[in-house]
Amino acid sequence: MGLETPLALLGLLGIVIPLVVHRMRNRELPRVVLPTFALLSRALARSQSKRAFTDLLLLVVRIAVIAAAVIALAAPYVRSRLRFGDGRRANVAIVIDDSLSMARREGGSSLIEAERTRAREVLAALPDGSEVSVVLAGKPARVLIPLTRDVSNAARTLERAPLSAVRSNDLGQALELALRQQHRGVLAERRVLVLSDFARHTALNPAELKGFELEGAAISFERIGTAPDKPNLYVAHAHATADPTRPNETSIAIEIRSTGSDLDGEGLQARVEVEVNGKVASRGSAPFERGVAKTVLHIPSPPASETTQAVVRIVTDDALAADNQASIVLGDADAVRLLLVNGDPQPASRNDELYYVTRALALMPPLELTLHTQTVDALSLAHVDLSGSDVVILANVPAPEAALAKRLVDFVEAGGGLIIAAGPRVDAAAYNARLGGVLPSHVRGSARCNDLHFALGSSPGALPEGLAGLREVRSKERLLIEPQAQLESLLSYEDELPALVARNQGEGRCLLLAASLDTEYGDLPLRPGFLPLLAAMIRDAAGATAAARANVAPGDSITLSAPRPDHFVEVRAPGGQTQRFWGQQPAEAPKFSATDALGVFEIRAGAAANEHAAKLKATFVVAPPQDESDLTPGVVPELGADVQPIAEPVTVHVPFAPWLWLAVFGLVVLEGVLRVRRRWAV
Repeated sequence: MGLETPLALLGLLGIVIPLVVHRMRNRELPRVVLPTFALLSRALARSQSKRAFTDLLLLVVRIAVIAAAVIALAAPYVRSRLRFGDGRRANVAIVIDDSLSMARREGGSSLIEAERTRAREVLAALPDGSEVSVVLAGKPARVLIPLTRDVSNAARTLERAPLSAVRSNDLGQALELALRQQHRGVLAERRVLVLSDFARHTALNPAELKGFELEGAAISFERIGTAPDKPNLYVAHAHATADPTRPNETSIAIEIRSTGSDLDGEGLQARVEVEVNGKVASRGSAPFERGVAKTVLHIPSPPASETTQAVVRIVTDDALAADNQASIVLGDADAVRLLLVNGDPQPASRNDELYYVTRALALMPPLELTLHTQTVDALSLAHVDLSGSDVVILANVPAPEAALAKRLVDFVEAGGGLIIAAGPRVDAAAYNARLGGVLPSHVRGSARCNDLHFALGSSPGALPEGLAGLREVRSKERLLIEPQAQLESLLSYEDELPALVARNQGEGRCLLLAASLDTEYGDLPLRPGFLPLLAAMIRDAAGATAAARANVAPGDSITLSAPRPDHFVEVRAPGGQTQRFWGQQPAEAPKFSATDALGVFEIRAGAAANEHAAKLKATFVVAPPQDESDLTPGVVPELGADVQPIAEPVTVHVPFAPWLWLAVFGLVVLEGVLRVRRRWAV
């Protein structure tokens, strides 16, 4: 504590002024006793006592006014040690690492909460008028608090914000995003603070910083937490398969890895258990060899018609608990079950009807569409249980017999997807007669055409951007699909006749393609747009089931199929939270991005008429990113000579003269009140 202008204290000599005035007012005068006033002496005694007390208070208040004003002029201050900056207004961006490794607990709380506390300290150290923004560094990097001058509101937002540490790390992108936020500000003083544990997997390349526009900006990297004192075990692999040697049992192959210690020695065991429906179904242990432990556990196989979730869990006390378990879906709800029916099988030949289809599906990215594929010929279709499929593709298949046609119609009405592709074996009259209940339109037959192209502008948005790869497709023959007023046409030819049409029937959907899936009717399978078109048809026919994924990275967005009007699709998180999307007109595929939770997500679909009977259509698993399990401390990035680092915490003078002037104002008001009271007492 100190004074900026200590000579101003000489003004305290002014305190003698009210003392002198008070003394002059209270000077004794000669007393003359008059009989006339003797009777009033008792009445005036109380009034004189009150006035004397008031005079004393007035003296004290006036002395206090002079003393407070003089001390305020001396500019008193207290010394305060700022945890960030130098007390001047600045444009500050804070980068918070919310990757999985920040879920590690240290000192009774998680590292991400320690980051929150540190960020709040920084905000509290900024003076009014500063500009602040907060960016989260979990992949993908995103803005938590956009640039604002309301520092107090930013602090409240940061305090209330839910911070979940489950994602991978993307510090480089987060730093670039923070700098973009700063460029929107007006203050010249710019500072960036990056908070992270800077584990080895963070891998922020110092060379990348040179590409950022850091001129005039001060940047600092702060490590949160210390090196873990325990090794970290995590589930590296867990896969469930039917075991032919154990009837009615499912085998789960498990691989466990460790980081942070040497587990090569003999005798070290990894204890693991499998939980199904909240109960431990199997447990075991495996020895570590060179940091890896492998084992196989067996659990009772669930019914084939059910989708069951299993959790593989490591029983241990290690550095990070969040990666000690992995979820598995026991069933087919983690993929679209696709049944390919080959109408013209010619094995080991390019003339095979499904030659190009199977090769295209093998190139399907898992994040685009996850498939469980079964292939049969047209004769075997009658013996296949359609309930085990989500989508059936009839590729140049002759019209099914009446009994099979009835099963296909029932399959679609129950929620299945049916795709019919053209070919020389497709008899228009027979298809109209037997599958007319689900066909999108009447088929008039087939006809030759001379290098006819698709009309790319005809797509209403149901087909993917890769449709541009169909630009050069040349068709030499096609099915003639009868145009209708209410026909849902997804793709047309240049002569405006339909090329791909669809129809909703019951809970399912049927698509009819006027082209063939081989080269019989044109060169469609040879063009780049064939795979996107094939994926789009399967996705459209599968409906909500098309969102099935085996594994999804935390923070990824899932594209759901557009529900029909008066229908909905909903996603249920592992914690029970549900987000529902209703069908719109025109149809729009919703995106689900709330994947900041580890475990199995369920995708359900239903209709407005019976909202409480939503059916399970698909599942996907949000798994811990394995790169985050390596908690070995890395190197905190060092800056080049062209970047000015933020100074260490400094001590600044915090004036409290404004509070003294406020006290002076209050004392002056009190002095006026006392003077009025004194007059009343006279």
